[in-house]
Amino acid sequence: MPDNQMKAICCTIPLIQDLTHLKLENNNINDFMAAAIMISCFMSPSLQGLEFRGNFLRSSASNTIFQLMKDQPNVIQEFRVPGSMHVGEYLDFPTKDMYKLGNLHSLDFSNIPISIQAAKNIGHYMVFSKKLRFLDVSGCKLAYQGTRYLVDGLNRN
Repeated sequence: MPDNQMKAICCTIPLIQDLTHLKLENNNINDFMAAAIMISCFMSPSLQGLEFRGNFLRSSASNTIFQLMKDQPNVIQEFRVPGSMHVGEYLDFPTKDMYKLGNLHSLDFSNIPISIQAAKNIGHYMVFSKKLRFLDVSGCKLAYQGTRYLVDGLNRN
């Protein structure tokens, strides 16, 4: 996606009063573009769901979205990044404070390799979350211990 299109999206999102979900699928959005779009989404008055399926997210995007969700826990309720290249490599740190996220009820990490540490953090979140209703970790190449952490989180919820 060219920079001018990204800037136009970032400037427009906060102005759309009735926008509840934003889906940006397979748009070749890189890490920095995604981070900028995420920041503008948190300025939108009605936005509840955000999806970046099949894009090129890395550490900037993962750190930005989880920090924004911690700072403003009642904004985003659905977060989906299925098949986003390389984002799985950068989930260990931002997911460690997931238990502080308040309103998240849908989380989709499908087809992203998730480390044992990230699975542990997600499992820990499930223990504290009373709102999470949808979690997709299909195709995440979870190790046995990672699966164990998720199952423990589900059992203790």
